[in-house]
Amino acid sequence: MNMRTLVLIPLSLLISACQSAPTEFDRLDSMGETAVAFANAIEERDFAAASEHAAPSAKGALDALDQMFSMMLEREEAEPSIVVLLAAEQSGDRGIAELSLTSEDGVESLFLHLVAVNDGWGVEGFADEVDGEVQLFADREADAQEQLQRAIEETTPHPDLGPIVEAYVAASQQKDLAGMTANMTDKCKQREMQPDRAFTQQFASGQIAIDRWQFDRHEVEGDRATQRIRTILTLADGGTDGEPIRFEFIRTAAGWQIDEVN
Repeated sequence: MNMRTLVLIPLSLLISACQSAPTEFDRLDSMGETAVAFANAIEERDFAAASEHAAPSAKGALDALDQMFSMMLEREEAEPSIVVLLAAEQSGDRGIAELSLTSEDGVESLFLHLVAVNDGWGVEGFADEVDGEVQLFADREADAQEQLQRAIEETTPHPDLGPIVEAYVAASQQKDLAGMTANMTDKCKQREMQPDRAFTQQFASGQIAIDRWQFDRHEVEGDRATQRIRTILTLADGGTDGEPIRFEFIRTAAGWQIDEVN
């Protein structure tokens, strides 16, 4: 059978024909279950669960995506699409499952390409159309690993600046103004003690608080340095807001000190 010509087999026919060819249709049924489970996991952004239904060749990319997603401080919230299996087709140790994905934006089709794995199936790629170009997860692994490594590097703090920022954040969560300004230059401390200073004073007064945070990029140039963090702030009205904070440092005789917070 030419795999470029998808013969759609409705589920009702699969069920009624099980007695005449149990082995073949059991495998089609297994293929459909794997495809739906995989698609639902992707819709839930659960890449670890998706990897359990993936072909060995696809696991590297999915595992990298799982690690990257777990590192995201702020994630876009979206209602998962409703996944329905429309048809399945098998040719040797390969198969295609057609799915419909229904969301508030409408209905779209997805064709998952699967390969036989032991006694079951594993998803190895996808296409938007029956005869569309197949996107193999294996071909995306190198890019996914590169993005993951870049994310790891960006969220790894400078060894000297990181502890100072951690001390500031810890003090902010205690509304400890003295603790937040302890590692600042005298000039910076004077500025940050002013009532109109956005972050330090608002942390001390309880107007805002750091709910979650992670390190972002850092740069060092001579005696000047920058360490950034990403935060999810809790606001006085109970809402939240994603806000980056940049700590500017200067190297002094006493070591690195915060020279500005913005």
